[in-house]
Amino acid sequence: MVVECPNCHTTYNLDEQFATAGRKVRCTVCENIFTLSPTSAPPKAGKSEAPSEKPSARKDAAREEESFEGLGSLSFDIDEGAKPAKGGRAKTVAIVLMIFALLAGGSYAGLRFLAPQYLPAFLGGKAAMEEIAMEQAEQMEEMVKRISLESIRQYYVDNEKAGRIFVIEGRAINGFEVPKELVEVEASLFDDKNAVLDSRRLLCGNTLSLFQLQVLDQAEIEKALTDEAGVGSNNVNLQPGQEAPFMFVFFSPSDAVSEFVVKVVAVQSVDM
Repeated sequence: MVVECPNCHTTYNLDEQFATAGRKVRCTVCENIFTLSPTSAPPKAGKSEAPSEKPSARKDAAREEESFEGLGSLSFDIDEGAKPAKGGRAKTVAIVLMIFALLAGGSYAGLRFLAPQYLPAFLGGKAAMEEIAMEQAEQMEEMVKRISLESIRQYYVDNEKAGRIFVIEGRAINGFEVPKELVEVEASLFDDKNAVLDSRRLLCGNTLSLFQLQVLDQAEIEKALTDEAGVGSNNVNLQPGQEAPFMFVFFSPSDAVSEFVVKVVAVQSVDM
């Protein structure tokens, strides 16, 4: 169907499926919005009018019709199509909000049943997390008091590869009335002014013989003292009164070492 803009008189060849009476369309030339009606189409030119029309005018009209045909239905703003688009956007927003709600609900449920100690932090933010961390540190400080250290001794060994090394060894004993595990200890070296020269921290469970201390290199010694198999054999499910051995090795110790301190820094409950 051929449609003519009543404002600038530009003609378009509109697809019949859109050319229904009462539909609003916009002219792509002058942006005028008008309503389609049976009279929107211009009268067909008779044979007598053809000679009076200039060639350039015929070419322009042809180009206008071709440009409209190339654009198809995109050349018009149709009122009926706008409403479904808004509905689609609203539906998308609703789906996104629903996904966020499900994720938040899942996180809440997971924390409540699997890690309830972190639930206040989830609800309260950074301040709540800091408060929980402080409470946990205080609880751990009280717990480690029930782990005693015995048979602590220190000595120097001449290692074939690393030179002189400083060794501290001892035993950590479970003073609780229930099983405990994964006892962690820390050793620090101080000078005569009480300044820390060096510090190490490890899980109990591994020691080396004097011969191993003499012949193994630094990497081998450090690997042996943190071996997971030793921790699993000697520092898991410690019954009341049971002990776990430990050993620290300091390489190239300072000549200013005046004293050392060993303390328990962590212990875990056994999951039944």
